Amino acid sequence: VEVFRIGEAATMVGRDEQTLRGWEEKGIIPRPSVPGVHRNYTRHQIGAMRELAELIDELRYSRGELPSAIQTKSAEIHNNWEH
Repeated sequence: VEVFRIGEAATMVGRDEQTLRGWEEKGIIPRPSVPGVHRNYTRHQIGAMRELAELIDELRYSRGELPSAIQTKSAEIHNNWEH
């Protein structure tokens, strides 16, 4: 399985490392499941985080209901994190 460290993942998601750590601390995304000392993410996990980032951007610009949409997307990410 190809994995990416947090800096690479953040670039691929279009956010910075602090944002990914913040999402993790808030429980929006799970901790990376790839063993190791550093945070390593799979392509699947990066794709899920990219979808979350795009949803946040869309709702922010359209003034949509951000908290409930993030909660729904977060649940989806948690359910599919290992796949």
